[in-house]
Amino acid sequence: MYYVRKKEGLEEELSSRQSEKAEYASRIDAFAQKEFGIADFTEISKNGLNLRDGQRYGVLCRQVATARIEEVAYLAASRYLNLAPVNFTLTGDVFNSRNIDKVHLVKLRLITGHSENGKPIVCVRTLAKPSDVEGLILNKILLGKVALPEYHFSLRQKTFSACLPPTRDVGNLLFSLYLKAAKNPPSFVFVTDGARSVKKETCASNLETARPPAFWYYPLYLANFVLGNLVLYETYENKRGGVPKIREDFRAAMDRVKDAVGIYPLVVQIPPLDETMLSINEALYGGGWLDKIVIPENFSGDTVSLFELAAKQAIAIRKNGSS
Repeated sequence: MYYVRKKEGLEEELSSRQSEKAEYASRIDAFAQKEFGIADFTEISKNGLNLRDGQRYGVLCRQVATARIEEVAYLAASRYLNLAPVNFTLTGDVFNSRNIDKVHLVKLRLITGHSENGKPIVCVRTLAKPSDVEGLILNKILLGKVALPEYHFSLRQKTFSACLPPTRDVGNLLFSLYLKAAKNPPSFVFVTDGARSVKKETCASNLETARPPAFWYYPLYLANFVLGNLVLYETYENKRGGVPKIREDFRAAMDRVKDAVGIYPLVVQIPPLDETMLSINEALYGGGWLDKIVIPENFSGDTVSLFELAAKQAIAIRKNGSS
């Protein structure tokens, strides 16, 4: 219901939505106008994202784009699913040591080689102590003279080389635009105070630099995945993640969009983040590895299996280019 799990199902949905794109766009605009007081929502999103007309994109959204096995797998999966990869980021979010994604941005899990039996050799490189950066805005965290997102951008350049997917910081490009356009804004927003984020009443805030709360922008964010030009890679079905509240928030927002528009946003289910997906294989530095990840033409698994297959091959690549 909430996820697409097969390539064939995704292709059918994309074709169907393309033929009804104008009608769905009208419904989305009506939803944004009625619920949030935002006029011309789809036009705001189009201008804010500045993506190529007619292209279908596969979106991986993480606070900071980096070069982990998950990102490598999503690049390979996007090629298989005939989607152009693009990273959405939220670098204005704050660091939280209870979030394993954010922790692994400052404690890199590196695959530095392989043992004789082929198992990856893993070490951890600590860029900053999580306790030292707790509560800091991610793009304000400095690693020496380099901001955290810029450090990870350098890892992406080394890893993806000419295949580097584009990045859009939706916190700045979209959510702030929605907030400024809304006649029905949230009662509070988050504003920057030095390197930290402070909760403040909306009426007393400068909306040029404010960030709306997630409960307010999340249905708007998901509405961008209705028309068929954007497909989100995500999952909240992590039995070990302890995130039932987040899962219910996701489902409630998906249902809200579906009730207003008539169809669910397109979300392709992927594996939850774990130590495998959070790892970085140093053998991929320098690029040239994409053709070593092969998805068989007769592949019949679901999208979770697709990511896992690509991840397994990415981990197996060695520094001499073999696998």
